[in-house]
Amino acid sequence: MWCIDNSDQRANQNWEYIEKEYHWIQYHFSGANIGFAKAYNQIMAAASAWGADYFLMINPDTFLDPQSLKLMLAAISSGRLGSVSPRLLHWNFKQEILTDIIDSDGIALDARHHFWDKHQGQKSFSFNPGYIFGATGAAALFNMSALEDVAFLDEFGQKEYLDEMFFMYKEDIDLAYRLQLAGWSAWLEPRAKVYHDRSASAAGNKCLKIWRAYWSKSRKVKGWSFYGQALIYKKYLFLPYTGKIRFLSWLYYQKRVVFTALFSPYLLKELKRLKRERHYITWRQESLKVKIPLKNLEKMMFDGIEQ
Repeated sequence: MWCIDNSDQRANQNWEYIEKEYHWIQYHFSGANIGFAKAYNQIMAAASAWGADYFLMINPDTFLDPQSLKLMLAAISSGRLGSVSPRLLHWNFKQEILTDIIDSDGIALDARHHFWDKHQGQKSFSFNPGYIFGATGAAALFNMSALEDVAFLDEFGQKEYLDEMFFMYKEDIDLAYRLQLAGWSAWLEPRAKVYHDRSASAAGNKCLKIWRAYWSKSRKVKGWSFYGQALIYKKYLFLPYTGKIRFLSWLYYQKRVVFTALFSPYLLKELKRLKRERHYITWRQESLKVKIPLKNLEKMMFDGIEQ
């Protein structure tokens, strides 16, 4: 097992705890916060070199039900699945309470290219396993064959499984998108339970919740989120979607820009940054593997709007 520590100083509580309690874990110190995507890419590359069949992406702020891994493994080994998501439930870490409030049943999307955590904020209820758009990066089991299939070489010849243009936030959405386009389905196994102490405020898909969550986020988190959403728009809206998808997505994007200009104008610098990075985006567009008819993905988008 690998652990990459993005702390600035080697002498920290993470290292001390792992050295004392789990000395068999291969601990790697980055020396700086290199970001979620870059750190995970190093671990995925190691897993690939070792010949691993599956890769567990898991946040440090999670608590796994004893049966969760067994259930996810049973699901992912039964068909052509790119990922299997457990049901994430809210973990109130400060009060040491494992709740029955859903944190995520995987990533959902609609025809505007708006993404959210499915069923977030709802009380846990019976829900059958089934296909979803993608897996949240907080906890999911990935098929290594699928990760290898959608990985691309950056301009320096280094393999990226997660797109490192996303420093933090939205990189899991981007990976889900690439897996879907390449024909690797995502599956939700709600009987597998993982408890998550989410650091950024939950939102769901309701306007009031989104509004409250937005104002609870720090400037840094808002910047990563705004940049990530804009990058996804730039990366994928060049695909030959129907006019309705293109219009709804364009309108939603324009509304986000106007909202940002009114309430968080300091974030608009991220759009200038994206403009400077056009050649990196083009590189990634050319690396996309589109193996499914886009109408399949469009159906998923319109199903999302109806929910």
